[in-house]
Amino acid sequence: MRKLFDDYFQGNISKRFLIFVCGSMAVFFFAGGIVLAACFFPGSYDWRYQGMSILWSRADNPAGHLFWSLGLVSALLLCLPSCGYFLRRLEPWSPRVAHRAGFALRTGYIAGILVGLESAFFPNFGGYIYKAHEYTAIVAFSGIYLGAAGFWYCLTVWLLEDRRWLAWAMGGLFLLCAAPVAGAILSQAWLFFDPHRPPWVSPEWVRLGIPLWLSIAFWEWLGACGLVICVTVLAIVLPAKPHEIGEPAVRSVPPIPPGSRFDVAVRESPESDDQK
Repeated sequence: MRKLFDDYFQGNISKRFLIFVCGSMAVFFFAGGIVLAACFFPGSYDWRYQGMSILWSRADNPAGHLFWSLGLVSALLLCLPSCGYFLRRLEPWSPRVAHRAGFALRTGYIAGILVGLESAFFPNFGGYIYKAHEYTAIVAFSGIYLGAAGFWYCLTVWLLEDRRWLAWAMGGLFLLCAAPVAGAILSQAWLFFDPHRPPWVSPEWVRLGIPLWLSIAFWEWLGACGLVICVTVLAIVLPAKPHEIGEPAVRSVPPIPPGSRFDVAVRESPESDDQK
């Protein structure tokens, strides 16, 4: 039994199990928790102007916060094997980036699990540690984003060098994950320097005529969808067995043409005289 748990959390699982069991169930719990929490939300829920945190808030969503909190915890527990699964296959192509991406992704998943558990069972935890919920949520979102971006870089290196994929295709797919982050940063920077900045994002923005692209909630939901697509593509494109991905070819140094200045410099060097 312990070996099964070790294999699971280290990502030593089959591709079929990762996609059809872990992946499909993670999407089910993630999407199902959101839908149920939104259905029980008092009044109408507008995803464009209301963020994720309001759905799992006991104060804002007393009847439905558990659906989203426990759905998030279940989804991220099912995603944990992907860290070791991706690392084992992409490590030969970029060892340093792959290891750091694996650490960041696993840290983000664990922080997200803690956010869900805190929202479900420890609603007053922020009273003991200042801004504990906010800091943990930042670690979760940043870790998952950095981990997914790191593994995507390794995947791009492999596909460009070994499979000869087109660079523009890989760049276009990466924008699915990167564009929402850029949008969120630019929108919040705009609001920060705006002397007439509006109150915190809410459905009231519709009446005030504030542009949608300034809503952090809008970019937050787009970012979550981009992450799901990014991780799904990684799981589908990577081969089933680690050895099937191969290793980078060792680039040989071209021979020095006879009579060239480099050839003359080598023949006249002191080391070449010692060898004679």
